[in-house]
Amino acid sequence: MGNTAVTLSIGGRHVRVGKLLAEGGFAFIYEAETDDTTPGGPGPPGGDSAGKRYILKRMRVPKNHEDLVKIAQKEQEICRSLAPHPNVVEIYGTHIMDIGQDWDYYILMEACQGNVAELVLGHYNRTTYLQQDLVLRVLRDVALALEHLHEREPPLAHRDIKVENVLLGPGGVFKVCDFGSGTTTHYTVTDTSKIPLIAEEISRNTTLAYRAPEQVDLYRQQPVSEKVDIWALGCMIYKLCYFRTPFEDNQGNVEKIGILNGIEALRLPPPFLERLGFGDAPFTPSVTDIMKLCMDQ
Repeated sequence: MGNTAVTLSIGGRHVRVGKLLAEGGFAFIYEAETDDTTPGGPGPPGGDSAGKRYILKRMRVPKNHEDLVKIAQKEQEICRSLAPHPNVVEIYGTHIMDIGQDWDYYILMEACQGNVAELVLGHYNRTTYLQQDLVLRVLRDVALALEHLHEREPPLAHRDIKVENVLLGPGGVFKVCDFGSGTTTHYTVTDTSKIPLIAEEISRNTTLAYRAPEQVDLYRQQPVSEKVDIWALGCMIYKLCYFRTPFEDNQGNVEKIGILNGIEALRLPPPFLERLGFGDAPFTPSVTDIMKLCMDQ
């Protein structure tokens, strides 16, 4: 945003934009902090003190690019609709700025200490694994966040659960972030002529290494719902345990056929399914089912 300090008013908070932390596509992530030099004070009454840190996401979108405009608007809409939850990154507000030929879409959120990907990188070349207690805390916290999203009506599928999108918040609490891929649209493909278009949308909003089989092979015509997040959570926990996702080869590549063939190696024994109450039915547990099973162990 240049070398000149920029101050924005978002969600009743006056914030000063700091250094650029990351960028990708049309999105930019900045540090930000409460600006106590703005007339009217640093924020809402009884709110933030001067110097409080935030993360600010900016999406710069050409006004004539209708698809990107819809994507940015959808992410802001999801963020505004999120009810507070300890395992979901807190959203303080959104803002839109007209800058001529482009729109700037802003999302102001809480600052966290880092993400789970950094935990993996920190241990990758070591001979020791992550502590079991840490892995279980990540599993618990992300599962609680997904339960919160999936209990909405209609359920909200995150669709991009991965180590990069789980942050470490205050008090060692893990929080799910980045709702740009979120959707409340759930479906079973009935018209195969639409599969190429649906597949392109899935590819744009998900990460292959964490993609569920029903997303990988749409010709199977299986339901695609919020439960794709359960598969992604399993892949993420596997990565925390073994420092790679379950269907990567030794070079870190993931092929769709590997995910589909890998299903055969992940068949669960009937007693496990019976404990979840599914018997001979397809294995499609909810997050709540998984949490109950973990608590029984």
